[in-house]
Amino acid sequence: MTLAIDMSGKDDVPLLSSSGHPLMIFPPKDHCLRAVAQCRAMTLIEVLVATVILGLGVTALLSAATLAGRNQQRSEWRAMALCVAQEKLAEIELIGPHVWMLARPSSGDVERTAQTFRWTSSIEQQLAGELFSVQVSVEWAADGGGKVELSTWFNDYNASILGASRDRKAKPKKSATSK
Repeated sequence: MTLAIDMSGKDDVPLLSSSGHPLMIFPPKDHCLRAVAQCRAMTLIEVLVATVILGLGVTALLSAATLAGRNQQRSEWRAMALCVAQEKLAEIELIGPHVWMLARPSSGDVERTAQTFRWTSSIEQQLAGELFSVQVSVEWAADGGGKVELSTWFNDYNASILGASRDRKAKPKKSATSK
C-alpha cells in the first residue's frame, strides 16, 4: 500500500491509494463544520448551566450576608440591654436594695443609640435578715424586640440599721420617772 501526498496545497484534489480509492487524511470540510456547530451548542448549554449555578450561589451569599447583618444588629441590642441591666444592678448595689425599694422607681426608660430600653427592677427581702433578691429585666422593641434578665443577691447591712432606727422612732421611750 502506497500513500500519495499532495504537495500542491489544494484541498479539493482527492488523494488516491494505489488501488484507486480516495484516501481520507483530513476529514471533509462539511464534517468539520458540523463538529464545530455541535461544540458550540454544547458550550452554550454549559454556559447556561454555569450561569444558573452562579446565580444560585450569589443569591445564597446575599441572603447569608443579610442574615449575618440582622444577627449582628440583634447582638448589639442584646449587648446594650445587658449594659443597662448591669448599670441598674450597680446602682442598686451602690445605694442599697433597702433604700432603693423605699426611694427609687421600680421601672423606667433609658435611651441608647436611638433605641429605647425599658427596664424594671424587682427587689424582695429574704427571711435571712439583710439579704435581698434583686432582679433587673430590660426589654427593647427594635428588630422584633427582646428581653434580658439579670438576678443576684445583695446583702444590705444598712437595712438592719435603718430598720432599727425606724423601730426606735416608732416606739416611745420609757422614762424612769413615769410610774
